[in-house]
Amino acid sequence: MSTQTLAPSAPPPAPGGWNRPVTRRALLLVSLLTALLWLALVVAGFFYVRREWVTVLEMRDQPVQLRLPEGLAARAEVAEPVLTHLESTQRLRLPLNQEVRVQVQNNLKAHTVIDTVVPVHTVVNFEGDIPVDTTVSAEVPVVSWWPSFPVTIPVKVVVPVKVAVPVSAQIPLALALDVSGELAGPLRVPIKTVLDTQVVLRANVRAQVSSSTDFSLLSPVEPFGVDIRHARFQLPMSDFGWTMVSGR
Repeated sequence: MSTQTLAPSAPPPAPGGWNRPVTRRALLLVSLLTALLWLALVVAGFFYVRREWVTVLEMRDQPVQLRLPEGLAARAEVAEPVLTHLESTQRLRLPLNQEVRVQVQNNLKAHTVIDTVVPVHTVVNFEGDIPVDTTVSAEVPVVSWWPSFPVTIPVKVVVPVKVAVPVSAQIPLALALDVSGELAGPLRVPIKTVLDTQVVLRANVRAQVSSSTDFSLLSPVEPFGVDIRHARFQLPMSDFGWTMVSGR
């Protein structure tokens, strides 16, 4: 009879993927990461709400008691319209120093009188032929012992003449003329004067008088009542805070 030895069987393979067992260490790590993520979301939400959220509080017909402490710095402002009637006469002196452009549309007519002396300095050039037609009387002797007898000789010649005559004279000139004309462009008239005038002012005046005064209270003021008809308060969360009080 033969004896056979059985070999031990191999252990089954460990499951993998989603079927593998979860260890305690992995479960603790996932829980810690989840808690940290939740804490970060809570902190971020708290800071966002603290920065962006504004609380609105409305009060209507609410009587309150107001007390002002000593040393309070305050400012009082007063604004009130003032109605008055202005009636006055003011004297004004207006200096003018400028050029004015004047356009003349019509023709200009004027009467002028000229009484002056015109100096003349020139040279008159003359070139031409001068005809000469005359009679020359003379006494012609015949012989020495015979007395001379008068003779009349007709002379008719043409004499060429070319001369330059200097002329220097003072010619008196007296004229009375009527002048008319038309101006093509505008005239530039300089004006330099001082206008002394009076201006009458009559008007209804409405003015807004406003003043402000800064002051500080030297002593506390007794509480006084104030009725709030309607008030709307906006309180941002960023203005809220907290203090730590240690217990004794």
